[in-house]
Amino acid sequence: MSALLETLNNTNDEEFYNTIFDIIDEDSFYNWTIWYLIAGSSAQGSLHNVRMYFDPSVGKFKMVAWDLSISNWYFYPDKYGQVDPYMF
Repeated sequence: MSALLETLNNTNDEEFYNTIFDIIDEDSFYNWTIWYLIAGSSAQGSLHNVRMYFDPSVGKFKMVAWDLSISNWYFYPDKYGQVDPYMF
């Protein structure tokens, strides 16, 4: 946890990009990202609904999909616009 906090709070952009996947499992991170993009979820903010657990078998944190609510664009695309453009 201390290595994660140190990386998040005290590294420049280059150091961050070069070290973050030494701490967080890369596949787990991208799987989590894909889930919330497909759901169009806005529930994963910087202050809530981000869940991780430390997997000692790989020595890294893994992301946990949590509170992936389907956004309003799914139910009302004419009102809220198209799907997230980064999804496709």
